[in-house]
Amino acid sequence: MVEIDTARLIKTDLMIKDNDGRTLHVQKVIYRNLPNACFNCYKQGHLIKDCPLLNKKSNPSQERSESTQDKINQGKSDSSN
Repeated sequence: MVEIDTARLIKTDLMIKDNDGRTLHVQKVIYRNLPNACFNCYKQGHLIKDCPLLNKKSNPSQERSESTQDKINQGKSDSSN
């Protein structure tokens, strides 16, 4: 059994080099039974296509609506004080 820290970037290949630094062989690495992990934010539980950081950046209208909702919520809390 091998343990790896899935919060860090996972290598997908290993390079075997000679003493002069020349690559002799590239070996692909296959991981089994890994939890879903995002290679954008490096968090577990979702894939890069579902990354909330990427989705937030690519959907400015959603950001505007969230910002508007924040202002509405702030106004409600200010008026209740």
